[in-house]
Amino acid sequence: MNTSTSITRALQLAARPFLLLFSFLKRIALAVFGRLQWSPPRWLSRSGAAFSGFNRAHPLTTAFGIIAILLLACGTAWTWQWYQHRPKPRYVKVMIEAVPVTKLEKDLKFPTLDIRFSDSAARLEDKDKTALQGVRLDPPLPGKWMWAGDKHLFFQPTEDWPADKKFKVIFDKKFFPPHLVLERLTYEFQTPPFAIAIKELELYQDPSDPTQRQVTATLELTHEVEPGELDR
Repeated sequence: MNTSTSITRALQLAARPFLLLFSFLKRIALAVFGRLQWSPPRWLSRSGAAFSGFNRAHPLTTAFGIIAILLLACGTAWTWQWYQHRPKPRYVKVMIEAVPVTKLEKDLKFPTLDIRFSDSAARLEDKDKTALQGVRLDPPLPGKWMWAGDKHLFFQPTEDWPADKKFKVIFDKKFFPPHLVLERLTYEFQTPPFAIAIKELELYQDPSDPTQRQVTATLELTHEVEPGELDR
């Protein structure tokens, strides 16, 4: 027995359950609907005759063709099943909190830039690091990035924030876990503007010379300035 005959018989054995099922369904259809007369169109008859002739002349090619079609169908079904159950990306929202004005105290403590995420965004290996790579400010400002929690990232500057300045927070693609998806990788914020408020205002008149008058005022500044800058 040659190889082509063996393959043909194997295919016939594999198709036998389907043929039996088709025969059973055919009997049920005859019992319910009766016998229907149907004549196939000419193109279908010619196609069937051509296929039968090709199968008799090249049984091995036909067998491999049927196997290839079955494998393609199984591969398509598996691919669709994988696509339906693939890991879904998590879309995370980002909120940048406004940077407050630095309090002018004896021991200056520069405020942090705090970034909140709607879902866990920190890599496990980055949670305990005291200086993170993969995120930066533009324009740069000395300081370091750290995680305060898996949803809270902050930047601790080592010098004061400039007044009324626009900054960009730029994330690298590999800064977050691969399953995390952000709307974008660049975010903007602006520091508070410089402001002056008059806290106290007094008018002084010299008792000995009424024409001599002086005004004294106490100014409250939002940012530190060098001596003499206000005079200019």
